[in-house]
Amino acid sequence: MSHNVFWTTATAMAAIVYTIFLEQPLIMFSRAFRDLSRSSGFVELHRQGQDRGLYHVN
Repeated sequence: MSHNVFWTTATAMAAIVYTIFLEQPLIMFSRAFRDLSRSSGFVELHRQGQDRGLYHVN
């Protein structure tokens, strides 16, 4: 009985810790990376590379 309660509590704590410490930084990091790549023109370079790969244009 107490073993079950322990695992339920541990799972809930793990979910809370994951949400606070892992999910938010990941969202912030992806958002920052998107802004960084957009401002540096990385997305355009990547798109040109994809076109070059698809159509073999030099």
